[in-house]
Amino acid sequence: LMARPAPEGDAEWQCLTEALYFEALGEGVDGQVAVAEVILNRVDSPLYPGTVCGVVKQRGGGGCQFSYVCDGKRKRRETAAADLAGRIARAMLDGAPRLLTDGAT
Repeated sequence: LMARPAPEGDAEWQCLTEALYFEALGEGVDGQVAVAEVILNRVDSPLYPGTVCGVVKQRGGGGCQFSYVCDGKRKRRETAAADLAGRIARAMLDGAPRLLTDGAT
């Protein structure tokens, strides 16, 4: 991941990057990839919104799918961790294989 160019992208990339950073910051690479896989699996499912941003920002049942969306708190970003989250998001959006979650949503 670190050998790839600095990540960048559109709103979908930004939403996935933020979700990985705020929801899986304490996880290793595999944990962050697993969160990305679940989000992308939801995008592919007719039971969830059809975009990354739609999935990440989805509300219902008195809460949010991802806690950082509901708590209204945007924590300060640590640069290296944010860069890693962006790199993982870019790789996953570019079609990296989903090998960790067996299609889990």
